[in-house]
This record gives sequence, structure tokens and C-alpha cells, in this order.
Amino acid sequence: MNKNTKILLMDPSPVYCAGLQAVLCDQLDLEIVAIAHDTPEALKAARQQTPDLVVVEITLTSGL
Repeated sequence: MNKNTKILLMDPSPVYCAGLQAVLCDQLDLEIVAIAHDTPEALKAARQQTPDLVVVEITLTSGL
């Protein structure tokens, strides 16, 4: 059984997130489990989805 790498995307730009999601979804072993646009939203998503990897836009790291 193959295990997908679960990813949480965190960026304030919905357009950037959509583009990154489109690129990553083409990879068979990657799964976008959540998209967040700010720190509180990302923390909530991380607790609920328990991602293996979080892709964070550097200016959103305050509060983590």
C-alpha cells in the first residue's frame, strides 16, 4: 500500500495556492489536504488534517 504525502499549503494569495495545488496534484504520491491563508487558519488545519509537510509563505510565520 502506497502512502501519499499529505501537504498543507499556507499562503495569503489564493491564486498562488491554486497554482501550486495544480502543480502538486499531478504528482501521484502527493495530496493537498488543506489550504490556509493565514496563521490561525493554518494551525486549525494542521490540527485537523495532521499533514506530513507544510509549505509556508515566509511572511506568515509570525505566531507559529
